[in-house]
Amino acid sequence: MEQVRAALEQGAQTHGFEADLWTLERVGMVVERDESEIARWVAHEWPRIKRGR
Repeated sequence: MEQVRAALEQGAQTHGFEADLWTLERVGMVVERDESEIARWVAHEWPRIKRGR
């Protein structure tokens, strides 16, 4: 999550876009899917959320 925040704070132009405006499409192009982080979330956070129901 910190990587996403850092990328957004750097601005869209820093990441090669003409205008310094973030759109959902642009964010998707910059943010890489982190499979290990997803697996960690599914293993640790999802069960905690489910217990709260």
